[in-house]
This record gives sequence, structure tokens and C-alpha cells, in this order.
Amino acid sequence: MQLMNPASIIGIAIGASLFTLISKKNKDKTKLRKFGLFVASFFGVLVALLAINFGIYYFQRY
Repeated sequence: MQLMNPASIIGIAIGASLFTLISKKNKDKTKLRKFGLFVASFFGVLVALLAINFGIYYFQRY
């Protein structure tokens, strides 16, 4: 297994955040709530992918 590229991690996080914004459930929210949802989902996915990346690194190292 190879480590994920930082650019791909950020790209996946942005894509997942945008997908969250365009879902049917979030159509009626205000722009401020949508922005907050975007930021929260971006950092949530980013932390999850970095944890997976660290797990891959740890698995290869030890």
C-alpha cells in the first residue's frame, strides 16, 4: 500500500464537502449554515483521511 498524496487528500475532502452541500437535505439552509457545514465536513473528512494515511504509514513502518 502506498501513502496518499497530500493534494489528493485535500481534493477528496473538498469533493466530499461539496457533495454534502448539494444534497437534498441541505437545500433549505441559510448561506452561513451551509458555509459552516462545508467547513465542518471538510475538516472532518480531512482528519479521517489523515488518520488513514498515518495508519498506512504505521503499518508499513512496523
